[in-house]
Amino acid sequence: MQGVAVNQPTGVMHGPRPAVVAISIDSAPLPGKPSAMADPELTPEGNLRLASLPAPGLPCDSGALDRELSELVAGQGGCETAGPLVILLDLPPSDEPASWRCQVGRAVIGSLRPQGSLLVEDYRSLQALSLPHTGSWHELAATHGQLAAHAQAMGWRLRPYWRLALPRERSADGHLVPGCTVSVFLDR
Repeated sequence: MQGVAVNQPTGVMHGPRPAVVAISIDSAPLPGKPSAMADPELTPEGNLRLASLPAPGLPCDSGALDRELSELVAGQGGCETAGPLVILLDLPPSDEPASWRCQVGRAVIGSLRPQGSLLVEDYRSLQALSLPHTGSWHELAATHGQLAAHAQAMGWRLRPYWRLALPRERSADGHLVPGCTVSVFLDR
């Protein structure tokens, strides 16, 4: 499962609550090609419990925050992280990515308690409408807008968060495959 985020009233959150966009991250930057419009894909994504820490915009030192998060989770005993690293960003996608407030996190297994800046959030009944994005960070708002228009034309209501999932696949020469996937989350 890719990283996801949820906002109330559909989720339960423990700790302070930012409006968010979710990004599953690998260490590669986005390439600078424009996004081509494909047919959006609708997929059910289920439920998730996420633990996260704050970060000051993109790019951020997600590796250091991930290590800190792992230590906080392990320190509570009986809890562990799972799945890809996720970056949650404030909405709407405007201005420069460096000005977006972020949360860096992972799915968590166990009864984790918030402490300090650690947030613990439960996400339920997620359905994603997704499109590939091969453009720059600055073109994310346009891809999000295409998905939002498509969802509304289908009669869906958007949840107030979205996700950018970066690839984990590598080409034959070992480089990350360029591009990513932008997803919006839906309610009827």
